Amino acid sequence: MRQRGEAAVLTLGHGVRYRRLSPTTMPGFEVYESSYPPGSSSSQDGEFLRHSGHEMGSVLSGTLTVEIGFERYELEAGDAITFPSTTPHRIRNPGEAPAVAVWINMP
Repeated sequence: MRQRGEAAVLTLGHGVRYRRLSPTTMPGFEVYESSYPPGSSSSQDGEFLRHSGHEMGSVLSGTLTVEIGFERYELEAGDAITFPSTTPHRIRNPGEAPAVAVWINMP
């Protein structure tokens, strides 16, 4: 069990926050609540990321632009996406309101 306030939180330089939702590290996957302030991006300089594994995200509130390779998707609350992490990708909040999503990473 983990109580509120005990969750591991990673905050990037431009305000994107990743809060671990599972009480401990889980073998085979990680679950995060991701918060994106207006204008923020999943990478420091807006560059595309690429790493091993697979990802699945579901937007809880706000709007996120997810770019995967040469494809671009506009996700709103209730929308979900999945993709291989080896494909260059980035996630941005183009809106004027914060966006929140649940993200599952499978290494």
